[in-house]
Amino acid sequence: MCLVAVYLQGSKEPVLTDIAQLEARDGEVLVQELFGQPHTLQGRVRSIDFLENTVVIETSEDEAGTGA
Repeated sequence: MCLVAVYLQGSKEPVLTDIAQLEARDGEVLVQELFGQPHTLQGRVRSIDFLENTVVIETSEDEAGTGA
């Protein structure tokens, strides 16, 4: 089964794994694990890689660090 792993931008370790559902909202990303555990991450989706099954989340701290 190919489920998604979620990374914070710049991190090499996933913050969440086995993600079955993702919803991007204004300023936050709602994700739900395979067995139903919901999580809310502050930030926005930076990238999605369908071949590697990864999602990268850019937090407001990431934006501050880039001068955006």
